[in-house]
Amino acid sequence: MTSTSAVGPGRGRFSVAVLVVNYNSHEAVDRLLATLPADQRVAVSIVDNSENAEELRSLAAAAHRHVMRFGHVSVVPAPGNLGYGSGNNFAYQQVEHLDFATVVVANPDVELQGPATRDLVDSVIQLRGVVGVETIEDGKTVVATRLRPATGRAKHVVGTPDRVRGGFIYPGGHFLIIDRSAWQRLGGFDERYFLYCEELDLVLRARRLMISVGFTDDIRVAHGGSGAAGARSGLSAKTSVGLHHATRSRVLLYRAHAELRWFLPCLLATRICAAAVLAARAKGRPAWAILSGLASGSASGVRP
Repeated sequence: MTSTSAVGPGRGRFSVAVLVVNYNSHEAVDRLLATLPADQRVAVSIVDNSENAEELRSLAAAAHRHVMRFGHVSVVPAPGNLGYGSGNNFAYQQVEHLDFATVVVANPDVELQGPATRDLVDSVIQLRGVVGVETIEDGKTVVATRLRPATGRAKHVVGTPDRVRGGFIYPGGHFLIIDRSAWQRLGGFDERYFLYCEELDLVLRARRLMISVGFTDDIRVAHGGSGAAGARSGLSAKTSVGLHHATRSRVLLYRAHAELRWFLPCLLATRICAAAVLAARAKGRPAWAILSGLASGSASGVRP
């Protein structure tokens, strides 16, 4: 049984529910909440994946500093480390009883920027489907992410998504706007993805259900690039935990979606080669992480 640290009243009508999953990053959550515009129409639901009592206390204290700025703020410890997608689903469950129209999924290491943040609520409630935002990361303006299906590598898209050719273009999962009816039809994130690929899976399922997927430049965020559980970009930069989940999630993704299934042999070959190169360089631990990810992703069940 989990206990809830509720630091807001949670009464009345809301417009937006902001979901945040924390993993030993209470200071980042504090900064995120500080950049959200004060608005009583906003409900904030924070889930703590850290499994650390001291971190939970620090997180609750950070949330309490902002309690008067929003209509509702709650901090709930997860029953273990649920991962990113499942953690967000759990955060949604904590505010499911409230009356709101739009879900915003926000990474702890995101900070809103620019004058448009003052009208955040009025901006997001106009949007339908699944919508990504303009992002500043590593000094570049990123508008989306592109997956190269043959290799499984994901790269930032700089510029206009409509002009990009090749691969699968999708909004980054660090700040997603989803209208509530779309979230309910999708059932939130697929909880088989512990880390990585959950947003692309969501987008592919949305398109299958004829739910619109788009981008807006009316909202801009700065994204620090999460390091939680080894969540870094590029195989060479990932920890062993990150390598395992990056590989496992991609295998699951390719098995689950017909448009990617044709590329599964290429993905497997690419990852096996990467593991062989690491092993040849006496890096047995990351090599094993890739191979264990391949095995786990191949053995796990997928949605039809």
